[in-house]
Amino acid sequence: VGCELYLKDKTDWLIPLLQTEFFGPCADHQDLRKNEKNVFCIDCNLEFCRHCKVHSQHLSLQICKYVYQDVVRLQDMQKHIDCSRIQ
Repeated sequence: VGCELYLKDKTDWLIPLLQTEFFGPCADHQDLRKNEKNVFCIDCNLEFCRHCKVHSQHLSLQICKYVYQDVVRLQDMQKHIDCSRIQ
């Protein structure tokens, strides 16, 4: 009684994705090359680097730089949301 079941909406990760700052160094892999956080875990709503294996089985998006902006490839986003109206 008084408990609610929270069902995660399939787009709950969009706002955290848009609010996340990418390309900072990964604190867990400071000694490795290319340790910038440029991957977003959709399941955990966290950014991580390519060396973080904890999220390897989760849904994720690779973040890229394009003209000084953080971007996601359209073909990657299409797997998770409807992008048919995006030019």
